Amino acid sequence: VCSSDLIYDTLEMIGKDYNYIAPHMLNMNDSKVWGEFAQGNTDCIFQFESTGMKHMLKDMKCNSMENLSAANALYRPGSKNYIPNYVNRKNGVERIEYLHQDLESILKNSYGIIVFQEQLIEIGRLAGLRNPDELRKATAKKKADLMAKIEPELKAGLMKRGWTQEQVDELWTTILQFAKYSFNKSHSSAYGLTAYITMYLKVYHTNEFFTACINS
Repeated sequence: VCSSDLIYDTLEMIGKDYNYIAPHMLNMNDSKVWGEFAQGNTDCIFQFESTGMKHMLKDMKCNSMENLSAANALYRPGSKNYIPNYVNRKNGVERIEYLHQDLESILKNSYGIIVFQEQLIEIGRLAGLRNPDELRKATAKKKADLMAKIEPELKAGLMKRGWTQEQVDELWTTILQFAKYSFNKSHSSAYGLTAYITMYLKVYHTNEFFTACINS
C-alpha cells in the first residue's frame, strides 16, 4: 500500500486537508495510537506490516517515536541479531552496558546498541578519523577496500583514548555485522513519522482508512 495515497485518500473522505495531520499540529503522544503500535496492530501501516515487525513492536512495547524509528532500523539484516537485546534493555530485563564509557553519549538513546548509520559517524569522530563519514559509506555500500583502510585508523584512534585491544576488536566485529545492511536515522524517523500519521487516521477514522486501504 502506498502510504501517501492512503493518507490523502483518507483525508479526502473525511473532508480534511494536510493541516489535519501536519506533525506540528498533531498530538504525537496519543495513547490510543501508541497502544495500537504496542499491540502490533499494524496492518496497512507502511514498513510495519510484516509478522516479524509486529512481534517486535509488541515485545518492545513500542510507545515513542524513538522506539518506532529504532524498530524500523533494527529490522534489517545488519542489525536483526540485536533486536532481543534492544527489546530486553528497553523493558528493563537486560542491563544496559557499553563496550567503553566513550560510547554512552552516542548510544544512550538506543540502549547501548548501534542502530543507525549516524552513530557510526559519531564513533568515527570519536576515533579522530580524518573523514568520519567514510565509516558510514564503507558500511552502507559494503566497500571492503574502504573498510580495510579505516580499520587500523579507527582502532589506533580509540586506543589513544585508552581503549584496550580487546575492546577495539569487539567494536570492529560489531561494525562488520552492522555492515551487512544498516539504516540511517533520517530515513527511519521519516518512515516512523509517516507510520504514526497513518495509524492516527486508522484509529480515529477507521472506516475511511480501510476504504482507502482497499482503494490502494
